[in-house]
Amino acid sequence: MKGQDFLLLVKVLFWSEGPWSNAKIGKTLGLSSSQVHYSLKRLVKVGLIGEKTHFPKVDLMLEYIEHAIKFIHPPEWLGEKYGIPTAHSMEPLSKNINSSLVVVWPDNSRKNKGPALKPIHPGVPLASCKDRQLYEFMSLVEAYRSGRTREKQMALKEIRSRLKKRKPKFE
Repeated sequence: MKGQDFLLLVKVLFWSEGPWSNAKIGKTLGLSSSQVHYSLKRLVKVGLIGEKTHFPKVDLMLEYIEHAIKFIHPPEWLGEKYGIPTAHSMEPLSKNINSSLVVVWPDNSRKNKGPALKPIHPGVPLASCKDRQLYEFMSLVEAYRSGRTREKQMALKEIRSRLKKRKPKFE
């Protein structure tokens, strides 16, 4: 599974702008329609999204995050850089974790400086700037895949809560 597949999965989960198309969702993520098409095919193949509904299977998504994401997309630190706050430096975790370090996704146009974490996909920072729910969820995932034990526990609790709210009654 590619990083863009996970990004697409999260975007579909939080899509709230009416019916979506490959072109519409791709535009918000900086992906072409064909990239979205092939990502959807991979997501269906691994069972993370319904073949007919194209809605994420939240139980399997949680299992993927909890048990696989840090192995398939291991955290890669890029040194000190300017960027967009993420992981424990972003809400909701930043409210409960006191840290002088600001973890960022690299972006030279930003004022925050700190240890830079390479995002799961290069389009994550731009897509996050356009969608607050996506930003918060991806930051929670970053905290889980790169954080210390306490950060991981807090992130996973919040991820579970958000996924539970998005779970359809019938899958």
